[in-house]
Amino acid sequence: MQPTRSLIEDGRSYRAAGVWLDELVPRLFEAMAARQPDALAVTDGEVYLSFAELLDRTRAYADQLRQAGVGPGDVVSAQLPMWWETVAVAH
Repeated sequence: MQPTRSLIEDGRSYRAAGVWLDELVPRLFEAMAARQPDALAVTDGEVYLSFAELLDRTRAYADQLRQAGVGPGDVVSAQLPMWWETVAVAH
């Protein structure tokens, strides 16, 4: 499926306006954790995690995947409920 001309034009205008960045979400997340590590990143019921805490949990999940033999380019699928763990695994 090819993008329509209007979608391409929208993308260009969004980039020009600074709304869309040529950055992947994980890089933006890491940058926010560096800038505001103590800021609230996610809440789920009684769980409140700062960006630094969420980044630590995200890295712990990544380490577990590497230890299980998952490497760059491997596809990993996860089905999780809408809990804070979902946010950590997605990044």
